[in-house]
Amino acid sequence: FTAGQGTSFHSTSLGSLSSGTYTYYIKCEDLSANANDDSNQGSTIFTVDEISPEITLHYPIAGEIDYLSPTVFNWTTTDNFDTILSCNLYLDDSLQESTITSSNGSVTNTSATAGFGAHNWTLNCSDDSNNTNSETSWFYFGQQTQSSKIGEVGRVEINASDWTLVTLTNTFITPVIVTGYEFPFNNTVPPVSVRMRNAGSSSFEIILQLANSTASPDDVGNLNVTYLAVEQGYHYMDDGTKIEAYRYDTGTVSSSGNGWNSADSKSYNHTYSTAPVVFHQVMTYTDANWITTFASADGDAANPPTTTGFQVSLNGAEFTNSHGTETIGYVVIEINNGINDLLLYESNISGDIVEGVDTDPSCGSYNINLDNSYSSSPIALSSVQSMDGSNGGWSHICSISTTQVSMRIEEDQFSDDERTHITEDVSIFVFESAGTIYSNTTIEIPQIYDVNATGISDSSATIEWNTNITSNSTVYYGLANTSYFMEGSLLFVLNHSIQITSLSESTTYFYIVESCSETSGTCNFSGTFNFTTITGTPPVIFNITPANNSIVSNPVTLSASTSEDADCEYNTNSNFTYGTGTDFTAGQGTSFHSTSLGSLSSGTYTYYIKCEDLSANANDDSNQGSTIFTVDEISPEITLHYPNEGDSLLNNVPFNWTTTDNIDSVLLCNLTINSVVYQSDINSTNGTVTNTTQILPDGLHLWNITCIDDAGNTNTSETRSFTIGAYIITNVTTDKSQYYQGDLANITINATDLTSLPLETNLTTDIVLGVSIDNSTIWWNSSWQYRTSHRVKENSGSDLTNYQINITLDTQNLISQGYMNSDCSDLRLADSSLRLLNFYIQNSSYDGCNTSITKIWVQLKSLKANESTLIYTYSGNNSAGSLSSEFLTFNYPSFQNLYYVVSNDITNVDVISFVDGNNVSNGTSYVSLDSGDLTSFSANQSTIISSTGPIFAAGDANSVDALAPISFAGTEFVYAVNRYNDVWHVYSPFENATVCVYDGEDGSGWTLINSCFTVNKNSATTVTRNVGGTSSTVDSANTDTAMINSTAPVLITHDTDSDTDSFVLYPASNDWWGVPSTRMTIGILEDSTLIQVYYSNGSNINYSGNHGQDIYLDTFSTGGLDSAVHIISDKPIGVAQEADQDGTEMTTFLPEHELDTEYFIPQTASYIAVSATFPDTNCTLYNDAGTILSSSLTGSNQRPYPNKWYYGPDQSSSNIPAGSRLKCDQPVYAYYEQFGDGGDDDEHNVWSIKSSRKFTNNPPTITETG
Repeated sequence: FTAGQGTSFHSTSLGSLSSGTYTYYIKCEDLSANANDDSNQGSTIFTVDEISPEITLHYPIAGEIDYLSPTVFNWTTTDNFDTILSCNLYLDDSLQESTITSSNGSVTNTSATAGFGAHNWTLNCSDDSNNTNSETSWFYFGQQTQSSKIGEVGRVEINASDWTLVTLTNTFITPVIVTGYEFPFNNTVPPVSVRMRNAGSSSFEIILQLANSTASPDDVGNLNVTYLAVEQGYHYMDDGTKIEAYRYDTGTVSSSGNGWNSADSKSYNHTYSTAPVVFHQVMTYTDANWITTFASADGDAANPPTTTGFQVSLNGAEFTNSHGTETIGYVVIEINNGINDLLLYESNISGDIVEGVDTDPSCGSYNINLDNSYSSSPIALSSVQSMDGSNGGWSHICSISTTQVSMRIEEDQFSDDERTHITEDVSIFVFESAGTIYSNTTIEIPQIYDVNATGISDSSATIEWNTNITSNSTVYYGLANTSYFMEGSLLFVLNHSIQITSLSESTTYFYIVESCSETSGTCNFSGTFNFTTITGTPPVIFNITPANNSIVSNPVTLSASTSEDADCEYNTNSNFTYGTGTDFTAGQGTSFHSTSLGSLSSGTYTYYIKCEDLSANANDDSNQGSTIFTVDEISPEITLHYPNEGDSLLNNVPFNWTTTDNIDSVLLCNLTINSVVYQSDINSTNGTVTNTTQILPDGLHLWNITCIDDAGNTNTSETRSFTIGAYIITNVTTDKSQYYQGDLANITINATDLTSLPLETNLTTDIVLGVSIDNSTIWWNSSWQYRTSHRVKENSGSDLTNYQINITLDTQNLISQGYMNSDCSDLRLADSSLRLLNFYIQNSSYDGCNTSITKIWVQLKSLKANESTLIYTYSGNNSAGSLSSEFLTFNYPSFQNLYYVVSNDITNVDVISFVDGNNVSNGTSYVSLDSGDLTSFSANQSTIISSTGPIFAAGDANSVDALAPISFAGTEFVYAVNRYNDVWHVYSPFENATVCVYDGEDGSGWTLINSCFTVNKNSATTVTRNVGGTSSTVDSANTDTAMINSTAPVLITHDTDSDTDSFVLYPASNDWWGVPSTRMTIGILEDSTLIQVYYSNGSNINYSGNHGQDIYLDTFSTGGLDSAVHIISDKPIGVAQEADQDGTEMTTFLPEHELDTEYFIPQTASYIAVSATFPDTNCTLYNDAGTILSSSLTGSNQRPYPNKWYYGPDQSSSNIPAGSRLKCDQPVYAYYEQFGDGGDDDEHNVWSIKSSRKFTNNPPTITETG
């Protein structure tokens, strides 16, 4: 021994021994050398146990739902040595029960009370060697309410010979079914009870079971049985009466042999001020031997259930003390009388008065008077509520009338024939006739449906579900043997979507969803579902900036997007391993990453990017991202050639110069004359002379050239001066402006020099009589007396066909002079080849017929590239009828590309036609539509919807909007945005475009965000360029103005990295109409901008601001219910509506020239909000069948105040069918809220027929020539 030698106590360490059994012997010698031998030595046998017990949790695990209180927990423990283990039960880390005895290898049960909701439970067990182990799982406790139809009452006739199938009127999830039977006979007929089997959601089977071993079914015959089926859970009946119903499995038998005070204890989920009544039934047929049920006060068989609970069990009476496990169903009802679904009902208890069949053989001694007055005998069921008699018994109804019910206590005749019984309490439930039981409509309980896991990746999934009323969102999830996790949202919505992240790959997760009502706070929950994450793959790296092969200036920001949340690193070595690179400084753990590379020297650089997702899947060399870019810090040099300083020139002045740059082969240059940019974005080849010409007025002129390279480096040349002087100035006048055949025309021509001195000149005059230069007759039709000519100049460099232009004509003046009919019905348009042209006069009191600014849309037959042509307006025919047609003006003989899918979030497009016989295509599928017809196409980013006539198209998904029409293309846009990271989708239809996004910084100056990017011709690009806040917070501080500039016309849509605020951008304008909902934002483009805001409630307010500033207004009602708005500014701005009641959408306002009198709605909508441009505008909304949904006048505000029109019985239902049409008698602005898009009920703009017009880069110019 190592210690105690020479003393009376000895010890030594044996160290760590392997698990097993050991025997040790001890011999000692005293100080006199007397030593032990084998006969008196000491010994010990002991076991070393180093292995902790194993624990297998059985119930409840993996998110199972437990309905009964207290919750029963069971598990099995196994150990290598011990037969008995000691366990502690923890509920949500709180000790519930300690030192629970758990036999090795056997199932152990215990119970504990859990509150409503999700819970973790942990079992900690130890063996005799104090080796411990723990296992944890989770479950959900609560009651499930699935439908406002919570039950039904019915009556059937059955016998003791055959099982009778009863089909329920309603379908339930987990119905609890109890019965009562009518026994109108005396004591000569043998006793029976009702047995049940196969109780499902819509049916069950019952039979009369004889309680007499010698009787036959024929001794009884047929009896009436009343059944009550109630959905499992706790509810309120239609009038508020409390009711609850549950099932449970038990083998507990109360009987004359076992006694009546050891039944199963039950509590309520409702709170009762007075004791309720309880109805009970054996619902299964596991054991075919006779059995029934019994209930009373908990532990007190002589009294009925109390306000706090009761006991219930199988009832063996005098027949049996044991029985196989069966399911007992019980229904608890508050004592009351009332009306449910127009049917009288009542629930009551007899008191301790009902006696046995032998005591009252003729029936009628033990009656309950009914509280309600019934016109005919109602139906009823009863259940025994106490057990004073030791023999046991059950109840039946022996008589029922319109005023009272008579009941008796029945006994079995297995061991004796007597059926006497002392008085008992009996419950009674009476219903006027068979019918459905409805829940209280004033107690709002969310109904949960369509639960699904979507977007499952290796580390995340999105849980989606719908509710019938607005409620919040909670997801409880976890593994089978772990604690649960929780994600949720406090927003009250109908369509719920919660993303859960940080999951492990290839792992099964269990989950439950829970929603609580916005109004009542009542909660409901789903069943338990599961999903399995996929095997992980590394993130996809895309949208790297600087873009590959791009040229940039300092400072340089390196950024990239990933297909999932990830951490990213970069390096200049292509073979670096993730974990050895340099971390991005922003966006780690998200899907957008950026870092500053600072200011780099001019030259070419290559960077490689590798990322690792949240499941540790990292990129390698085969799937890393990379970019090669050039840093250019040197501005281009400019050498002016001509005109020289001080030159005196004739007109049509040639300008030429040379630009040189260290990198770029082509520079973009602006020609500035007298401080005005006369020509912009001139392609100037590096080192080559560039030429252009300009026609200028006489006088002194100053000119210079400004050039920019691809990196944004700019330079401006020296400024030179020159003079233009005409040698001869001519002035030609005629004595009349218009002549007829036979008239004499006096033409006067004066010629002077630069100083206005008369000159003697030679004069040649060519007069063309009756024939035009192209040999066509000049006058189209002699029945029309007057005409005006308009010169149209093609500027894009391409031939145009069936192209619409807009001309302005003073019809008010023509009408006042008698040159035109008062309704413009005699207006005709023809081209120089005398071909009549389709046209449309704006249907508006502002710029329509008989105004000084009448807008006329004209469809040209053809227009040659870079050439001019004349078109003519004819009038002066009193008998002519109108040919103005919007449909014909925007119709085409062949397919035209009209609508573009710009967003990468759109996968399906809904299209509706304005006209009959309209051919529509997405490039792969074709369909012919008539007016109001709908179709859907699959789509992706850059899909083009083409047609032969006017259409409207919108994306059909969460957080998408209408498609972008080609007519909305522009080069300068400005809007104010605020929350999350802004995502911009850009499509360039005409040429490669360089696009830049700037942050207004609340007016402190435009700041370029990251770098400009290139959008190739006929393709779309999606970039993240954040302007406002990055979180869900929406306020003035987080709102900033974004300016987007492009070198060529582009189409743009906006959303965010949280799939919110999707809308189509319209180029900056001075005139905007719309309807705000919750919030309205205004972005300001230029300094010293004055803004006037007019509301349909008659109020107005003025604002002023400088470039980059924003106006944020957030006092509007939700659901489009607030005033309509008209905004006028002296300089371009952009205006949008934001948020609505659902909180995640935007719509753009529109200028008046885009508004119209007719719109189609291609998707089911909740409401439509309208801003009318004129007072007393009459608007009618038709459904898809042509039935009027609403028709009324707007308010009577005079311009510039708008007027409001609105339809929507509520803001969250399917009130407007897909295919509905809005028709007004004056132009209006409109938007609608799409219903049921799987997300947030997005607001959608609608576009007019005019949006289906063609558009080209550098559109034609129109000049009135006489």
